[in-house]
Amino acid sequence: MFLQASISNFVKSCMVPDTELLANVYRDYFNIGITPQPGPPPIVQKNIPVKTEATSIIDSMRGALLHSAIIKNDQVIKYNIITPTCWNFLLKDSYGQHSPLESALIGTEIHRPDLTYTILGCTVRSFDPCLNCGTHVLDLKRNVKQELII
Repeated sequence: MFLQASISNFVKSCMVPDTELLANVYRDYFNIGITPQPGPPPIVQKNIPVKTEATSIIDSMRGALLHSAIIKNDQVIKYNIITPTCWNFLLKDSYGQHSPLESALIGTEIHRPDLTYTILGCTVRSFDPCLNCGTHVLDLKRNVKQELII
């Protein structure tokens, strides 16, 4: 009872008709004790798939996300997911183009050796990888200088 009076007084003090209407709807709903009943499903599935192959791609905050499926005899026989991390962290492709991450790392200047992992680690994490990342620093002769697991 106290809650109803408080809501009513608050609504009247605000003088907002829509809020009062909404408060009354909620009050009536909870006082009557209506229990929501499930209705028919919003989508009725067909027995036979419309397509047996489908590919979907969407651009997300981290990059493109691709799903691809092939169905045969009511079974998914192939399902592929290519995540933004895969696109962003690939190695050089067959055309010699670097991935976005490689392009960001190539030529990165590190003016203080003590900031090596900070700079490289921040660059890698700026691509928001959904994988464990380790940073390995190589010199031009490909000798491992240091290794740090982040």
